[in-house]
Amino acid sequence: MNDDMNRDYNDNNPDLGTRGDENQGKGAMDKMAGKVQEGWGKLTNDQSDVMEGKMKQGKGSMEQGLGQAESDIDSALDR
Repeated sequence: MNDDMNRDYNDNNPDLGTRGDENQGKGAMDKMAGKVQEGWGKLTNDQSDVMEGKMKQGKGSMEQGLGQAESDIDSALDR
């Protein structure tokens, strides 16, 4: 009975490790885009671009943290 429950759970839920990797990658890309936007804002003296770039970097950091937490949870569940 327990094996059937595990199989049903795994069939209906995405792999947290895979989702964790996706969020970590997306977070890294957001951080890089934010740095570019912040640099452009400094170059053109556009404070709104500087602030938006910093916000993107913060969002990217949070996405990376979420992805790492998902990967850690998946690893713990696999034990």
